[in-house]
Amino acid sequence: MRITKDRLISLAKNFVLEETFRDKQITCIFLTGSSLGDQFLLNNTTDIDLVIIHRMAAKLERKTIRISHQVHYDCWTYPISLFQDSKTLRLDPWIGSAFCGETLVLYDEGHWFDFQQAAIFSKFFEPETRYQRCKPLLDNARNDWLLLDGLDRSLKFAHIQRYIQTLENLGNLLAGLVDFPLTLRRFALDLPVKAAALGRPGLAAGLFDLFCPSDWQDFPWQSWQESWKTFYTQVSALPDCPAEFQPFRMPYYQQPMELFIDENPESAIWISLKTMVDAWNQLTLRNMKPELSLEMILEPLNLDQTHFHQRLMQLDAYLDAVEITVEQWAEEQGTSL
Repeated sequence: MRITKDRLISLAKNFVLEETFRDKQITCIFLTGSSLGDQFLLNNTTDIDLVIIHRMAAKLERKTIRISHQVHYDCWTYPISLFQDSKTLRLDPWIGSAFCGETLVLYDEGHWFDFQQAAIFSKFFEPETRYQRCKPLLDNARNDWLLLDGLDRSLKFAHIQRYIQTLENLGNLLAGLVDFPLTLRRFALDLPVKAAALGRPGLAAGLFDLFCPSDWQDFPWQSWQESWKTFYTQVSALPDCPAEFQPFRMPYYQQPMELFIDENPESAIWISLKTMVDAWNQLTLRNMKPELSLEMILEPLNLDQTHFHQRLMQLDAYLDAVEITVEQWAEEQGTSL
């Protein structure tokens, strides 16, 4: 199927017609994400990101729905009660960005979206607000490093999970100082642009050094990809498979990874590593044993038992550089810390 922006929008409108006919408690649905941008495809795959506001839903819900092997819906449902104090949501990197980035409203009762967007958008890009939105990410990153540094040297999955989350927080901290946080597939691809916008281009390469091998020439791409497929297949076969690991979403991750291996290997590693860690977490929550060992996955990245303490020392130095960057940025913007 030839994928165009008009076709993606048409598919979104069809979904909204069916969903609002089926569920009369929906207040608003709007389109956001890559479907509205110029670079909506990564190796001929994409998703259609829809935000649904519901009068009765008690919690955040997510569902993914297959359209074809190239495209699927990715729907996030928020309860309307979450927006009782909508001005505070401008401090939420993800909800705030959903309303303040490029959007297309497809269903809106009583101009609910216009009211909420105005409240959230107000001061969203002011330096003080950007700082308040990003400071918790920096605090969490430093606290996580302190926790990891204080643990014994016996490497466990929880250590790796926290380490990768710290890297993600730091990348989104840098991106958030510029504008919006980074999505999984474009995290390593777009981080250099964000770092350059801050005037600190070296921070992108510095973050990549914390999870990439020192030498790409001997990296075992074939076995790495096979390991990734093993993890993904095991989780996608679960009876209660999470929305992000539905079987039809495999090409959504796999095809960009294959595209990036030669020119942007750090992007291929980030997509696969992050999804493997998330998949491992899903298995852990269900007391299921992964089919592959943790050490086998981590050794090519120098994140294994032998090298992890050295990685923590590198992370400490990187955190210092990020903290200095934030302080200098705040000073340049005239924002008090």
